[in-house]
Amino acid sequence: MGITVTKRIGNAVVRNGIKRRVREAFRRARGEFAPGTQLVFIAKRQAAKLSFAAVQSDMARLSTRLAKLGTVSA
Repeated sequence: MGITVTKRIGNAVVRNGIKRRVREAFRRARGEFAPGTQLVFIAKRQAAKLSFAAVQSDMARLSTRLAKLGTVSA
């Protein structure tokens, strides 16, 4: 998993907070993703305002959508 948060999003405290929330949400939802799944998260400006519950909900929705698509290989 890769996480990208540019300086345009906010200062280091804000950027690190976003990365912490995404990492923890992924850690909790890791079992819902197929083994070998590679994800890259690119934060948008709205990410600074999201709560952990919102990030966790988005992660669950993402895993559901990927499961419906089936295995995607590159």
